[in-house]
Amino acid sequence: ICAGGDPALFVSREAPEDNWRAGIDRIQQVTAGAKHVLYIGITCGFSAPFIASQLEYCMDRLDVFYPVLLGFNPTHLARRTPIEGWNKVFGDIVDRMLPLVASGQAAIINPVVGPEGVTGSTRMKGGSATKIILESIFTASLSEQTRCQEGTIQVLRDLVWQYQEAIRYTYLNVQGLAEVVKLAGECLKSGG
Repeated sequence: ICAGGDPALFVSREAPEDNWRAGIDRIQQVTAGAKHVLYIGITCGFSAPFIASQLEYCMDRLDVFYPVLLGFNPTHLARRTPIEGWNKVFGDIVDRMLPLVASGQAAIINPVVGPEGVTGSTRMKGGSATKIILESIFTASLSEQTRCQEGTIQVLRDLVWQYQEAIRYTYLNVQGLAEVVKLAGECLKSGG
């Protein structure tokens, strides 16, 4: 599901991602009759109402959905500004997800991808990071599925949880990682 449909994959369209009603309508259409759905809502800044409404829809139906939020901001920086025509803000959705994450009923994947390497390249950086994360999850999932055909949704949940834990431990060691990056930069500057 993409806010703005397939054309948005080729041409930037900001307005559709702000339409929370369209998010609910689209997820209802796509998942009608489904018994198990792994939903991964991708919003780089934890701000898109289209994704917020779909996550809310999933959290209201945990017997069918396993909701995953993928973005690149710390959870406390989720958008807190009002969403037109809705009584929620994106931060409300994140706040509701946090206890579900703790109980294994949802996941939030939000690695720090660092500053812009190229000015104005937010989509490029976020898109590249998203691609790498999704490829990693689904490659591992397919590999695991060939070993065990039953329990596919549990395998996916376990993989997302493992990745989430890796991110959490990375955040715990930010100072050490920053030092490694600094030393690597100094090494490159000195020609080594």
